[in-house]
Amino acid sequence: MGNCKSIDDDVSQLIGMTITEANTFVENNDLYYTNNKITWVRVVRIDGIGQSMTKDIRCERINVYVENSRISQIDGCY
Repeated sequence: MGNCKSIDDDVSQLIGMTITEANTFVENNDLYYTNNKITWVRVVRIDGIGQSMTKDIRCERINVYVENSRISQIDGCY
């Protein structure tokens, strides 16, 4: 998981948004996580089911859990 594991208040703004809303928000705002500007959102779990992921570490990508089509948790960057 690299050196990007602490949660910043900035990314908590994504909780409650849909993925489309979150990606639009990220594109139109300066959102940071561990001093890295976030450029996109990746879903790693949907309604409790883990999703396929690549193993690359990208600190400009924030990983999230989705429940009922809305972001429910921030899972860091990895």
